[in-house]
Amino acid sequence: MERYLCSCRVLIKEFKHFAESMTAKVKAAAYRSAAAAKRPTQYLSSPKLSKEDYARQIAFEDRIKQGLIVLFSAKEPCYSYSVRGDRASKEIHLVIEPRMCTHFYHYFLHADFGLMHVRVQSWFPFTVEVCLNGREWLARQMDRVGLKYRQADNCFIKLKDAAAAQALLDEQLHTDWAQVLNALLDQCHPLHSEIAPLWGRAITGVRPKASTLRTCFLKMPGVWLLFTHSFYIMGLVVLPVPTCCASWASAGPLDVRVK
Repeated sequence: MERYLCSCRVLIKEFKHFAESMTAKVKAAAYRSAAAAKRPTQYLSSPKLSKEDYARQIAFEDRIKQGLIVLFSAKEPCYSYSVRGDRASKEIHLVIEPRMCTHFYHYFLHADFGLMHVRVQSWFPFTVEVCLNGREWLARQMDRVGLKYRQADNCFIKLKDAAAAQALLDEQLHTDWAQVLNALLDQCHPLHSEIAPLWGRAITGVRPKASTLRTCFLKMPGVWLLFTHSFYIMGLVVLPVPTCCASWASAGPLDVRVK
């Protein structure tokens, strides 16, 4: 981070002012995207409110079929940088520590993935989280090929052809994630191009954990389950979570391994 400030010709003692100016740009870009799509924005003060349920309600009431549903903002915990002094060296440095800042939630009805959201942290390092539900994605795949199924909440309770469903699910593993996620990044966090000197141009590659349809016998025999796909874009590098662990280097693509 200090090397980044150096490349921007910003002194460490000027970091707060510099960061606040960048945060203002990130916030303005978020509100512009909602205004351009003619969709509402809302600050959520309660962490108890289900953002997903609220977004579904708005989509239903406004008859949204595709595109941005709503832009939520909420003040939530994060890890970010602060300027701290070192008594031993008598120098100031940037340290990363827990704090609170505004996060933006861009909720979409995506043409392929269905309901999903992109969460953008409004303070350095501007972490981005992309979350989509593999079950909604699979349901849309099955709709396109005419494969019948029954879905209850977030589970498939009946599949006409489980093998065909698994084949569709396997297709998800061949997704060009760099292209998909970079497109979302451009839409929800267009300012990333200004901070690219720190991490390089966005996403180079990702290999998510193989997903499988599994039978669950705990409560409802015959319930088919599919893992949710979730990614963190930290420093414009994608880390799949939470069902896998990733070993990665900033200069190369990710290698995701299942524990």
